Amino acid sequence: MHRGSHSTGLLFHRFGAWLYRQRWAVIVAWVLLVAVATFGAARAPDVLRGSAAGIPNSSSAKAQEWLRTEFKSPYQFPFIVTLAAPGHSVEDRDYRTMLAELQRLLAAKPFVTRTVSWLDNQDPRFKSADGVRTFLVVGIDAENFLAAEQRVPVVRTEAAAVVARWRSRLPSLESHVTGQIPIGYDATRMIAQDTTTAERRILPVALLFLLFAFGAVAAAGIPVLLGALASVVTLGLLYVVGQGMNLSSMAQNITAMVGLGIGIDYALIMVTRFREALATHAEADNPVEAAVAETMGTSGVAVLFSGLTVMIGFLALFIPDLIDTTSLGMAGSLTVLSAVSLSLTLVPALLGILGPRIDWPSGFSRWVSQRLDHQAMWLRWARHVMRHPLRFLVGGSALMILLSLPSFTVEFGQFSSKFLPTYMDAGQGLRSMEAMGQAGEVYPIQFLLRRTDGRPITDARSLKAIATVVREFRQEPVLEEVRSIVPYAGRLMLMSQMFFGGDTRAVRDRFPDAVSLLLSEDASGTLVQLVPRNDAAYADIKDFVRRLKDRDWSQVAGFEGFEVAIGGPAAVNNDFERAILSNFGKVVSLVFAVTFVLLAWSFQSLVLPLKALAMNTLSTAASFGALVLVFQHGYGSWLVGYPDPPGNILVPIPIIVFCLVFGLSMDYEVFLLSRIQEEYMKHGDNERAVATGLAATGGIITNAALIMLLVFGAFIAASVVLTKMLGFGLSVAIVLDALIIRIMLVPSFMALLGKWNWWPNMLPEPVTAPESPEPVGAGSP
Repeated sequence: MHRGSHSTGLLFHRFGAWLYRQRWAVIVAWVLLVAVATFGAARAPDVLRGSAAGIPNSSSAKAQEWLRTEFKSPYQFPFIVTLAAPGHSVEDRDYRTMLAELQRLLAAKPFVTRTVSWLDNQDPRFKSADGVRTFLVVGIDAENFLAAEQRVPVVRTEAAAVVARWRSRLPSLESHVTGQIPIGYDATRMIAQDTTTAERRILPVALLFLLFAFGAVAAAGIPVLLGALASVVTLGLLYVVGQGMNLSSMAQNITAMVGLGIGIDYALIMVTRFREALATHAEADNPVEAAVAETMGTSGVAVLFSGLTVMIGFLALFIPDLIDTTSLGMAGSLTVLSAVSLSLTLVPALLGILGPRIDWPSGFSRWVSQRLDHQAMWLRWARHVMRHPLRFLVGGSALMILLSLPSFTVEFGQFSSKFLPTYMDAGQGLRSMEAMGQAGEVYPIQFLLRRTDGRPITDARSLKAIATVVREFRQEPVLEEVRSIVPYAGRLMLMSQMFFGGDTRAVRDRFPDAVSLLLSEDASGTLVQLVPRNDAAYADIKDFVRRLKDRDWSQVAGFEGFEVAIGGPAAVNNDFERAILSNFGKVVSLVFAVTFVLLAWSFQSLVLPLKALAMNTLSTAASFGALVLVFQHGYGSWLVGYPDPPGNILVPIPIIVFCLVFGLSMDYEVFLLSRIQEEYMKHGDNERAVATGLAATGGIITNAALIMLLVFGAFIAASVVLTKMLGFGLSVAIVLDALIIRIMLVPSFMALLGKWNWWPNMLPEPVTAPESPEPVGAGSP
């Protein structure tokens, strides 16, 4: 055994003995910490947000800032209140009176900047073809997205109260509140609900599964307890972190998924090794202390290295510097830190207190162990694979590559009604807008331009240039409507000359509804609002926005002194996609490099890290390919609750799946290789070490994989599609990892390479165990 890992094992052995002596103090400390964390965990959803907050240093972020500071747009955070009353026309007296009452009440709210509806100017876009549907746009005054989200329940309550009062005269009347902010608000609440529901499903089933796997109540209870505590502690930490940084609502999902998954897995490994060590040290003066020390010196080291490899993937999510990825990186890193800390302190303390009682009830435990001889079964399988290594290596690799192929057909998209549950209020509102042919009002494109010299943009040359571009926009097949100051240009210039001495700013203030929405406060900038067609494909909208952003506007006649910014949801999504994809190579490189160094140091081999990287890359690519096959192409989508699949993949999915799958797959890699290395250092026989290591860990890894599958599979039933996609992708990865990678590809690869697995330390001196209970390995599960 190389000096670094051996010294780490000895250090952890001594740490385990110390933990045994301080076991009650450790438990009291954790009780106090968990009590404090529970207080923060209950309030964690209050600091999470669901709305996009812009991409730093992007064109869309610049557009958003212009609207806030220079236009002071009353509709920077617009809510859309949809109304439908089948059998009644919006022109009916009762319908009009109800709409007027709702508009008046909302306009009176101190946080409402402006409202507009069909009553203001009978604009036909505010009325459906059959006349039974309409909508009301409500501008919200808020400092940021999170503050705007807090207004959603207030607007809904007011709308619901008006509907209730008019239900006797308009019995079919219904209302919904939609828009970017309400959709984000609903998604946050549904994510919290999905997480709670998944936890309620997972914990009892996991306890029952472990009960039959261990044959002991205490042994089964510790992993479940640890998984739950890892989630609680992390949510408490996120509440603290959320006071100083923006966090996405998806952080809660990642915390539950990873906390329950690896928390249970790590404790499972520790408990399993402790039970083995108890039998080994039965004749020692203090067998419990010796067993705790050995467990820490072997499985404790494996848990530490595994946690480090998993954390690498999460830390890489900080690279794109986006709120969504940073939030997931923060949540994942804190969750792994919590799970490892609990595993290396609380679990040994609990094991020290329980001692032999870990096998209670002993009769049931013996009955289970007699009927489940895992090691003999796995030993037979390992020898079978290693007799035909090439066959298993080629067959397993071919299957993984085949599953990876759909990855090359991926198409990215944004939220549409297909992504939203039918019972989600904002989703119902969006479907109502689609029924009216006005879904584009929810996702407008903002084309902003301003003069760099600060002079009014309403001179003849500027207006002529804007008019030329507006005519060009009207020819775009993806656009339903183009709104600009061009229709007001003649009157604007005439009125400014005749009544305001040429001061365009004064005209803006005098006629706010006609001009202020499209003209900045100093009149040096203007907004051209582009409304996509209701039936326009998102790919076409995205392509149009990309062309706007990439165009060199300084080459357009009249635009020489203009600065341009493109905003709106499609622009944000484009910028987000560009930021994700442009940083994907950096993320992969960092994960590969740091993982390689960590594994090379841990196993004193340059071959095993390369093998691990190749295997995990296959696992990640195959799981993403399966995700594309189901959610984009629709094969088997009904099995995951999507008979009508979205048809594309949400932009953050690839980088999140890569980081999570890579880290979690490396988790099992470390456990397996640790035990193989421990065996190899005893006798220097590679084939025997691989077979024995797989036999010793096969049952544990399978049980751990089943627990992970249970955890991630529960999230496939989530309401929010991003959660559902992650749950599916991770579930597939775990299945492939357990059934193909660990039991086929790894042993066949190591059998083919033989002693070259351990290059450049190919033939280390065999290490024999000392008479004392001191451990000799780098650690094993």
